[in-house]
Amino acid sequence: LHYGTIMSPQLCHLLAATCWLAGVPVSLVFTVWLFSFPFCGPRGIRHFFCDIAPLLSLVCADTRVFEASVLAATVLVMIVPFCLIATSYSKILATVLRMPSATGRHKALSTCASHLIVVALFYGTTGVIHLRPKASYSPESKQVVSLSYTLVTP
Repeated sequence: LHYGTIMSPQLCHLLAATCWLAGVPVSLVFTVWLFSFPFCGPRGIRHFFCDIAPLLSLVCADTRVFEASVLAATVLVMIVPFCLIATSYSKILATVLRMPSATGRHKALSTCASHLIVVALFYGTTGVIHLRPKASYSPESKQVVSLSYTLVTP
């Protein structure tokens, strides 16, 4: 509730830079590793963008170590921010519930609700896709879910 006093332009830039500096090396390692595998499937994938799951279906080698590493990285990349968000919102909720004004509580909760919906949509759909790269879902269902977290939540 003190966003305006805590979030300075410098802190905003630091947080953005940290995300990029943490995310780019991880993505680069997995991309280089994935493209080191031999591909023997068709030359096209049925997907909106070049994601790990559709590319894995084209690999004709044992990818179990790669998939386990991707799963571990995905869990780490998803769980840490989710825990920070959950902690933040539990503190916000506790503060809001202590507000004496019903109008103030309603305004604060309605402001938080839209963000919580986006967080739930993003983490729910991302988890469905990335926590099981070679899941038994059809390519069409993966496309719909991927469309949700790449177009709907932004």
